[in-house]
Amino acid sequence: MQMKMLASSLLALSVTLSFPSSSQETPGQKTVNEKIAELERSVARLPIKNVYFGLNDKGSFLFSEGGRFVFEGKVYDGWQKKYITNLEEAKASYVVPLERIGINPATLGALHSKEEGEIDLVVFTDPNCTACDGLYEKLQPFSQDYKIAYVLTNLIGGDESTPLIKRLYCEQDKQKALKSLVNSEELDLPDMKVDQCDYSRLFNNLAATQVLGISQLPTLVNRRGRIIQGVPKALTQFLKEGDE
Repeated sequence: MQMKMLASSLLALSVTLSFPSSSQETPGQKTVNEKIAELERSVARLPIKNVYFGLNDKGSFLFSEGGRFVFEGKVYDGWQKKYITNLEEAKASYVVPLERIGINPATLGALHSKEEGEIDLVVFTDPNCTACDGLYEKLQPFSQDYKIAYVLTNLIGGDESTPLIKRLYCEQDKQKALKSLVNSEELDLPDMKVDQCDYSRLFNNLAATQVLGISQLPTLVNRRGRIIQGVPKALTQFLKEGDE
């Protein structure tokens, strides 16, 4: 789906940037597919909804999905604290250690695959995230070697998820709570009263999702700081990248 959207955006961009249309082609001119392929080698998706980074002979520019709006000038990454001047830097904008932007994984309201060690993988999830079930199963073989933090949010279930999150987070038997989460089991956990549990770290979760612009679950962040929304196709590689 994303590739189709990018191709359509590049086609529109070719018109915006004054490329000849296919009806005007003459011998020696590039076909529409050739123009799209050439543009595809000169653009990179940014971690901004519907915005791309591109390069041409005039320098760098941003363009909107659909290719209608093109913004010329310098692009500054406030997280990386530097200007983006080439495609490699644009692609690298997806990799930012959470601590660099003021998010300490250890202070998030989460359930962990194991207690000891530093956090290797952060998974933003929701008790009502059915799309997360496949990820839980794929992560199970790594749960002993990697410390995985399942950060609880209500981005999907809203008010329906909120009491479930509180009960999961406040359960003293954390492994029991984690099992209930990843196995999508009926929560056989007691209701918690406000004075029985400190919910403050759950508010950190909300702040983190807003800073990171998380719009779908699951969203994963490895130790290197690479952010992926959805289930990575190469999960082992994604985890091991954080070891580098």
